[in-house]
Amino acid sequence: MYVNYIHYSHNGIISAELTALFPERQQEGEQLAMASQQKRRSLAMCDYLLTEDATHLRIVQEVDAWMLELIRPDQFSDGDPDNVLTHLHRSFENLCAIMAEHGTPDAGTLPLFQFHARLGWLQKKMEREHRE
Repeated sequence: MYVNYIHYSHNGIISAELTALFPERQQEGEQLAMASQQKRRSLAMCDYLLTEDATHLRIVQEVDAWMLELIRPDQFSDGDPDNVLTHLHRSFENLCAIMAEHGTPDAGTLPLFQFHARLGWLQKKMEREHRE
């Protein structure tokens, strides 16, 4: 018989458990929600292993999606001109354009080793040109 994990998602029970395990810490709403979801996930996984009922895996996936949403970066690649990823993408495109001007038309599609080899060659070529 499997454990009823819905019963354990109640914050009062989770708060009491966390207080018993970590008496020096204050339990706040966000921590309680995370602990509740982690326990819900763990119990659903146990239930799945005991019963092989796929409904428990859906709960695991639901909790995983919820936790991934919590760790989403503040600025993802959203087109914001001040976004770090936007700056890196623009710099890479500029580098590929410079490499295309110097004889490597599809630099962005090269395997990593070839890209670095051609980039090194271009850097040496430019250094020689600046010395002259």
